[in-house]
Amino acid sequence: MIHIITMWHNEEYLAPLFLEHYKRADMITVILDSNSDNTPRLLRDPKINIERFSSEGLDDIQKAKLLSAVATFSGADVRIVVDSDEFIYPVKDIEIEPGKVYSVGFYEVFRNHKDKDIDRTAPPLQQRTHGNPKRGQSFGQNHFVKPIVFGKGVDVFLAPGNHSLYGDAEIIDDCFDGSHWAMADPTLAMGRRAKKRLRMSEVNYKNGLTSHDWDITADKILNDCDAWLGGPKVINTDRERF
Repeated sequence: MIHIITMWHNEEYLAPLFLEHYKRADMITVILDSNSDNTPRLLRDPKINIERFSSEGLDDIQKAKLLSAVATFSGADVRIVVDSDEFIYPVKDIEIEPGKVYSVGFYEVFRNHKDKDIDRTAPPLQQRTHGNPKRGQSFGQNHFVKPIVFGKGVDVFLAPGNHSLYGDAEIIDDCFDGSHWAMADPTLAMGRRAKKRLRMSEVNYKNGLTSHDWDITADKILNDCDAWLGGPKVINTDRERF
């Protein structure tokens, strides 16, 4: 049994892409944080469990605790904790072992000059295959190799941002890659990252969390997107989903 666990705030746009990518999962838990858009209408599938939560803003410490609790008390053989803009895939044939943790190295993808507009009904990996060739680097930061795939029996204690774990669990790092869609399209990036900046909590400011969105502007996003219009292919589309 595969259980996908995620926490969203107003992800109506990305929800169909997320559900398409993870459609082979047996169960999906979506924690809706102070949601006010039409996302719940897109989650009417018997295998989707919705948990509602009301926060005072984007608090990565609180988020990590909630995700960890759901993952720890899940009885699934495989538990995967991802954000709405993260699409993972195995780089080789693998059977997830009990007691083991597997990290995912994400590639930051951008719209290439050959790409079409995003089709929200189609698999995401095929739509954005080019971007930053440095595995694990997003927003200029090098910590996007995330231990987020858990075998049965592992207690989950995610650190804020899901970039690391508390404790001494064995982590295996050569089995999964992922596509990070935060910058997959200029319009998408401007809308989502601006919302994050407006929702930033004092907790995040005090602890230096999600700092890449503290002073984000439309000009910065457009400049980054323009710089990667001719970027190399980084996503293996032969392995479309987990």
